[in-house]
Amino acid sequence: MNQNYNTNFRSLWIGLLFLSLACASWSKTMVSNLTCEYRINPIGIDVSQPRLSWQITSDETNVLQTAYQLRAALSVSDLTHKNKLIWDSGKIDSGQSILV
Repeated sequence: MNQNYNTNFRSLWIGLLFLSLACASWSKTMVSNLTCEYRINPIGIDVSQPRLSWQITSDETNVLQTAYQLRAALSVSDLTHKNKLIWDSGKIDSGQSILV
């Protein structure tokens, strides 16, 4: 697996972390337990379309995911600049969070 793919893939995790921090800023809801192909810290994934999973945790009751958006960038700061994104899923209206 080439180094560029691994770098890009790690950036996706940075994006998911960014989204979890954004969720935490308006409530006590967070994204946790991020995995790729069931691995916590994936290195050398050999599938062309890796599947991601996460869990929503909250101190509040009856919190459900209604949508998600996945972004990949080379740095956390690049996630906020649309022209610096490597990939953006756009908003997906879905409660699915397993093997997306």
